[in-house]
Amino acid sequence: MKTRYSSLPALVAGAATLLGASAALATNGMDLEGYGPIALGMGGASLAFDNGTGAMINNPATLGLAKEGSRLEIAFGALGPKVRAEMTMPGAPVFREESSSTIFAMPALGYVRNSEKWSIGLGVFGQGGMGTNYGDSSFMSMNPVTGEPTGLTNMSSVSVGRMLIPATYRLNDKLIIGGTADLVYAGLDMEMLISGAQFTDMMTPGQQTMGTATPDAIFAGILADPSLGEMEYAHLSLNDESDVKSATDAFGFGLNLGFLYQATDKIAIGGIYHSKTWLADLEGRGQMAMSMANTGLMPAMTGDITIKDFEWPQLFGLGFAAQATDQLLISLDAKYIGWKDVMDDFQLHYKADDEFGGGSMDMALYQNWDDQLVIATGLQYTLDETLDLRAGYNYGKNPIPDEYVNPLFPAIVENHATLGAGWKLSDSGRIDLAFSHAFEIDQQNSNPLSGGVVSFHSQNNFQISYLYSF
Repeated sequence: MKTRYSSLPALVAGAATLLGASAALATNGMDLEGYGPIALGMGGASLAFDNGTGAMINNPATLGLAKEGSRLEIAFGALGPKVRAEMTMPGAPVFREESSSTIFAMPALGYVRNSEKWSIGLGVFGQGGMGTNYGDSSFMSMNPVTGEPTGLTNMSSVSVGRMLIPATYRLNDKLIIGGTADLVYAGLDMEMLISGAQFTDMMTPGQQTMGTATPDAIFAGILADPSLGEMEYAHLSLNDESDVKSATDAFGFGLNLGFLYQATDKIAIGGIYHSKTWLADLEGRGQMAMSMANTGLMPAMTGDITIKDFEWPQLFGLGFAAQATDQLLISLDAKYIGWKDVMDDFQLHYKADDEFGGGSMDMALYQNWDDQLVIATGLQYTLDETLDLRAGYNYGKNPIPDEYVNPLFPAIVENHATLGAGWKLSDSGRIDLAFSHAFEIDQQNSNPLSGGVVSFHSQNNFQISYLYSF
C-alpha cells in the first residue's frame, strides 16, 4: 500500500521522485552524461547554445537565448544499465550474477517565460544516483564462512532530484547571466551483507582497509561475548520498498550560476558553477542482523538510521559552440566534478530500538573517489527547417579506485556515444529524442577481503521530450 503525504516537504519529495529522482545508475560518476535530449544527443555538450529547458541544470544562462514568450517542455528518459558481478575461487566455477535493476524511468518537466531582458521559470529534474539489485540468492548472499545461502538481499538505490527556479538577465547584446535556486531531495535504500572478516577489519585500528566500525558499550559487549562465537557476517537493511520515498532521505539546497558570452555572430562561450549542496543528514528506519558462529543468524534489530554528510559535489564547466556553417553547429564542453570532497567515505549511524538494548554503532565505508574531468563534444546538422540531426561523444574517467569499487555502487563507465534528432512539428511544437550507449567497462576490487570481485557495467539510455512554445 502506498503512503499518502499531506505536508509540503512530503509533496515535494513525491514530485522529485516521480519527476526524475528515481534511482539511476548514472554515467559520469553519479551524474548523467546529458540532461535533456538535445544535450544528450550532442554527448552532453550544452553550455554554450540553446538546448531547451534542460538548460536549467546544464547552463541556466542559455535560457536567455530563446525568443520572447513561454516554453513548456515535458520529457521522459529511460536508463538501461547492464551490470553484473563475478568472483573466482580456486577449484570452483566462476560465480556470476547480473543486477535485476535494468531500467529506470526519468521524467522531467520545465517551464520558462522569456521577456526582452529577463527569463524566469520552474523545473523538476533528476540529478542522478546509483542503483543495483542482486536479489537474495547470489554469491554475495552466501554465508562467507560456510558457503551456504542466507536468503538475504544485496541491493542499492541512491536518488537525487532537484526542483529548480531559474532566472536570467541579458546585460547587453553579447552577455547573458543566469542562475538557479534549487530545492534538492536525496534518498537512499540499501541492503548489504558484510563478512565477519570485513567487519573485524573495520574494527581493528591499524588494519582498517575498508572502513571503520565503532560500536558503543552495548554492541561491543555483544561482539565480545565468547558464548556467541566469532561473527560470520552482518546484514544491514535500509529498504522500505516504497514507490514514493526512500528508506532514508533528506532535503537541502543548491545553487547554480552560469554565463553565456556571444563572442561573434558564429561563436559563443558558456560557463557554469554548480555549488556543493547543503543537505540535511538522511534519516529513516532500518535493521541490522548478525550471524555468530555458535548461534547462527540472530533476530534482526530494528532502529534509527542516519546517513551523515551525504552531498552532491561542486562542478565547474566551460563550453564552446560554433556555427561552422548555416547548417552545422559544433559544441565542446569540459566539466570538472569534485567527487573527492563528497565521496571520501560513506558514514552511517545506527541506533537500535530500546527493545533490542538501545545500542548504537557508527560505520564508515571508505570510498576515496577521485575528482573527474568530463569532456563532451557534439554536432548538430540542420537538414532542413524541420529536422535536426545530432551526434556526440562523452568521456569521464572512472573516479573509483580499484580497492574501493563495490558491486552495489559500480559507477565506473567512461566512454559514451550518442545520437539524436529533433523535429519541428509546427511554429509552436517540436519533439526531440536521443540515444546514448555507455561502452562496457570492468573493474576488479583489489582488496583481498572483498574476494577479488569484478564489476561490469554498460548502459543504453534514451530521452524524448515535447516542447510547446506560446
